[in-house]
Amino acid sequence: HLHLFHTGNKYWVFKDTTLQPGYPHDLITLGSGIPPHGIDSAIWWEDVGKTYFFKGDRSVYTSHEKNS
Repeated sequence: HLHLFHTGNKYWVFKDTTLQPGYPHDLITLGSGIPPHGIDSAIWWEDVGKTYFFKGDRSVYTSHEKNS
């Protein structure tokens, strides 16, 4: 299983308990529209293939489609 952790405007990806090489990355690399000063939370909705990011009362989503 992959797990994504974030703080500020950075995120890390772990596979089970192992940090994946090359992290941290900037949140902005996950898609456009993500608040530049970080997020409060995120949720992956597998049924629709989207991740929703939340900052205050604002939300944005990014698609995880192949070739996008």
